[in-house]
Amino acid sequence: MRTVKFEFDANILEEIEVQTGRDALHQAIGYLSQWGIGSDRYADVCLYAFASVRLGIEIVASYRSEPGGSLNYQIGAVWHPDSADTRSTAGHFGFHS
Repeated sequence: MRTVKFEFDANILEEIEVQTGRDALHQAIGYLSQWGIGSDRYADVCLYAFASVRLGIEIVASYRSEPGGSLNYQIGAVWHPDSADTRSTAGHFGFHS
């Protein structure tokens, strides 16, 4: 069985959604939550979210075989805006391991 933990609060999620749009955010979370689902090696997933003017937006997924176990894999979803206009939600998440 897979466990997915969200290690961020609703405020950061709302801040990210304003900049990326709901669909892009949900697709990124869905992808990170479901990646490697067929392997027990990745049964424990923790998602962390970061948003700052200087560093941008990133959602990081850490995959372990059990809670508190050794890190087996990690993927970051980095937001790439298509415009310098911070009011625009045009852009995409790129996934990097």
